[in-house]
Amino acid sequence: MNEVATRLYDDTLGWYGNPRLITANEVAHIIGADEAVGFDPSADNFVYLDGSGNTFAGWQTKVASSSNPSNYAWLYNNTAECVINGCSVEDNTTYPTPSKTSILLEKTQGYWTSSATTSTAKRVWRVACDGSLWNPNADGTQYDTKLGVRPVITIPKSVVDGTNPIQASVANWTDSTAKWLLTANAEL
Repeated sequence: MNEVATRLYDDTLGWYGNPRLITANEVAHIIGADEAVGFDPSADNFVYLDGSGNTFAGWQTKVASSSNPSNYAWLYNNTAECVINGCSVEDNTTYPTPSKTSILLEKTQGYWTSSATTSTAKRVWRVACDGSLWNPNADGTQYDTKLGVRPVITIPKSVVDGTNPIQASVANWTDSTAKWLLTANAEL
């Protein structure tokens, strides 16, 4: 774990804000599952990011696909084979991943959140390339070797509304960066 913390620190040195991992509660809040079904990260459950309704059945029905893009694609863009699951940009690059017997080349199937499940040992929440938030085992088997991390930062609204001196650097951002920032900022 110390290697991950060191790499996170090195890779984010100079970023505005303090980088951290997003929580399962934050993802649930962004998609509305916290209010709709009372999403509880301590439970053993899952939801699709584009789910809906006031029952878990509605949130466990896959809606997004290549012909029906996700409203929350930005949460799982740049994961492997996600376009068939409604994202807009996928990354099928293979990365060296240690296994019990050798080094494998794996595609990134999603990323970890900072939230563990307390109802079942060894389960940690992740955002997956199929557009879901779920909690697989984190015990060195099945899924955890195919997951990455995505640091997040909180950016004050004053950075983009003109009341902060760093806004001058924002002027050089692309439209997609500004759109993502404004979307993320509106959710906070």
